[in-house]
Amino acid sequence: MNAEAPLSSSWILFDHFFTLSMQKELSIFVCSHLSIYLSIYLSIYLSKFIYSYLSLYLSISLSLSLSLSIYLSQFVPIYLSIYLSQFVYIYLSIYLSIYLSIYLSISVCSYLSIYLSIYLSIYLSIYLSLFIAIYLSIYLSIYLSIYLCLSQFVHIYLSIYLLVYMLCVCVFFIKQGWQGMLLLMPKKYCNSHLPKFI
Repeated sequence: MNAEAPLSSSWILFDHFFTLSMQKELSIFVCSHLSIYLSIYLSIYLSKFIYSYLSLYLSISLSLSLSLSIYLSQFVPIYLSIYLSQFVYIYLSIYLSIYLSIYLSISVCSYLSIYLSIYLSIYLSIYLSLFIAIYLSIYLSIYLSIYLCLSQFVHIYLSIYLLVYMLCVCVFFIKQGWQGMLLLMPKKYCNSHLPKFI
């Protein structure tokens, strides 16, 4: 009976030590898997959030810039053509009326000279104002259409470039997260529990 007592106590100690070691292994295994799942979930969630936020911001900025450019392309040539036509009309009418009235009054000195000077000044001022207004409106419309085409091309190129850049950044961060999780996990679980795409 005295010889069996040390054996039973040593068996109890061995059983207690084995139980503690198994609990420690299980806790390490559960913690490592939980950390892996949480890191994967957070990386995917953050990448989706950043991509959606940036795409929304870029779409709003591009729509605002395009609407502003379209508004300016419609408003600027009309305003400039009206303003310049009025200015040129007033200036030419005054100049031609004075010049022709003086010239014809000196050459003919009659009622016909006054009538012709008034008629010619009005006719030439209207003709020149219409010609200049049409020329300026055509020139400004062509220039603004070229500018809008170039600005739209630049906006499309920048949006495509930023989209590709954000995809590369998301892939890079996801790859870094996988590599960090591989470093945290024990080596005996790396080959059996994780996919082989890294």
